[in-house]
Amino acid sequence: FRETAPEDDWRTRFDALLARHLDRYEVDVILLAGYMLIVSDFLCTRYPLLNLHPALPGGPTGTWREVMDELARTGAPRTGAMLHVVTPVLDRGPVVSYFSFSLEGEPFASLRASGDTARLADEIRAHELRREFPLILTTLQALAAGRIVISALQAYDSAGTPLTAGMDLSPDIESLLEQQGGA
Repeated sequence: FRETAPEDDWRTRFDALLARHLDRYEVDVILLAGYMLIVSDFLCTRYPLLNLHPALPGGPTGTWREVMDELARTGAPRTGAMLHVVTPVLDRGPVVSYFSFSLEGEPFASLRASGDTARLADEIRAHELRREFPLILTTLQALAAGRIVISALQAYDSAGTPLTAGMDLSPDIESLLEQQGGA
């Protein structure tokens, strides 16, 4: 592994093994959705990796449970999820796309009033989760169509302008949910 893994740690060795398998294919992008492992610098600089993170850009980091608990505990007025480029800085790579939705009104208001932050976190997760797959699909469609380009650990629009805040796909996602029978 020393020839392919520049660092002598288990994560880099694991990622080097994974890379040997991935190198057999033409890889345009790798989507990490529920992967739950932190990738090494070796892997995130070798392939364009996108990570699904259950928070808005600049929002809480951590597992989906930690994020939902923090949102419920802090009384956040909005939340969402994002796909971001994986970089050596955990959950803080350039945002590719995201959606957001309000945590005001029902059912969130009555759950906040009850003080049951565990049920509130679960409800936030349920609303967020319904939007995750449409975010993934809409983003992959934008990548395939060239509306979004990933290069050198950065996301760009079709004109080559960096997507400094990511592409807000909220209207597209809400429209998809309405077509499916409810947001």
